[in-house]
Amino acid sequence: MEDPQAKLFLTARDRHPPNEAARCIENNIALPGQPLPVFSERANGFVSLEEARQEQEDSATKWKEIQEEIEALSQLMEQVQRKLDQTQTGQKYSIKVDLRQCNWKVVLGEVEKTAQIWRGRPNKQSKIMVFVDKVGRHSEALEMWLALLPTGDYGSSICGAFKLIIGAAGRYTKVEESVYEAMSEIPIIMERTKRYVDMYRQMRDQFLEQRTIELFRAILTCFTRSCRKFIGSLMQQVEYKEQLFQGVAVIKAFAQAVNDEASQCQTRMVTTDSKPL
Repeated sequence: MEDPQAKLFLTARDRHPPNEAARCIENNIALPGQPLPVFSERANGFVSLEEARQEQEDSATKWKEIQEEIEALSQLMEQVQRKLDQTQTGQKYSIKVDLRQCNWKVVLGEVEKTAQIWRGRPNKQSKIMVFVDKVGRHSEALEMWLALLPTGDYGSSICGAFKLIIGAAGRYTKVEESVYEAMSEIPIIMERTKRYVDMYRQMRDQFLEQRTIELFRAILTCFTRSCRKFIGSLMQQVEYKEQLFQGVAVIKAFAQAVNDEASQCQTRMVTTDSKPL
């Protein structure tokens, strides 16, 4: 007998089983008197409807725990934007982009615009332009990773930070180059996580999701520190630079962790697929 609640859950969820065999079991196989099983990416197996719902809630809760940090970054970005809007004459630039609703297409537009500005400058090989160039060259890897994040403020917060910092390079030349030197490592780090990105597209198991959250939080923290430097920090320059590069080291560590977890997830996935149904 068909369970309407189970069918509704299966239809409404964001992602579906990675293969036809799992989809077939969900829709056609049930023990007498038992509800149809639900495939769980996080458990890499079948669970009850209630367990599937609980997993979905647990996942949403984990991501929501980062909301305060996202909001803190958004507020900092707004402060930086107001500062950058002021020219030496007191006039303002007109900025129409809402950094809270930013996307990667907007970031790439800022990359191109800033690159054009710096082509005519004598110091076009500075650390600032190295950063802008790396964002452009590793754009695909960054965009692919952003696509893995939940909808809402998650990806837009990172895109907004990239857009703001890149735009500052073309309009506010007094920015400490250590900011750009540190941030230029992020595109390269994300380029090295392609294996993890491919795996996460196929199977979002609970351990890989947790590593993804940790990596996202580390990147968020690094951007937050950078924005604080733009609005003026009471921290000593040496101390600030040290903390910024420590933040990049943390990102590298979490990026390696997600790659390692992706390898283990692949092994678990192959082991499960090889078992008879």
